[in-house]
Amino acid sequence: GKAFQAETRTVPIVAITADPVAMGLATSLARSGGNVTGVSIDPGLEILGKRIQLLRELVPSARRLGYLAREGSWEQPDGLYLREICARIGLTLVNTAISAPFDEAAYRNAFAAMAGGSVDSLCIAAQAENTVHQRLIAQLALQARLATVFDSADNVEAGGLMSYGIDF
Repeated sequence: GKAFQAETRTVPIVAITADPVAMGLATSLARSGGNVTGVSIDPGLEILGKRIQLLRELVPSARRLGYLAREGSWEQPDGLYLREICARIGLTLVNTAISAPFDEAAYRNAFAAMAGGSVDSLCIAAQAENTVHQRLIAQLALQARLATVFDSADNVEAGGLMSYGIDF
């Protein structure tokens, strides 16, 4: 998008991009303010709050929410934002990190660590590792009787409980 935009300010450009505002392609998602338009595949951090809100409506008794994400995510913007949201609504967010290699054993170990009652609900990070293992995650969450919220309807089709995200 940026290379095309550098060439012309009059020819309409249609792009699919993560965050057109952060990339300088648009002034806002509502109004591009230029000749670049299209679809953003990054709904921003606020969508995490909406996922938690929906999960909380489904399971009002939930008190300890696991965050299934790759190691290091806890200190990234998504992890920090989730901790803030959970604190605001009275949920304890539990770091349920997955370490490389991201294989079946890593996921089974993560769910085994949660089995002791350390979590009663689960938010699945929108990360490639989790997408690859969506069926396994759904199966393990069902076995552990954990209400889960995912980022994509594909995860629900794979057996997950619920999702809230972009409809590609």
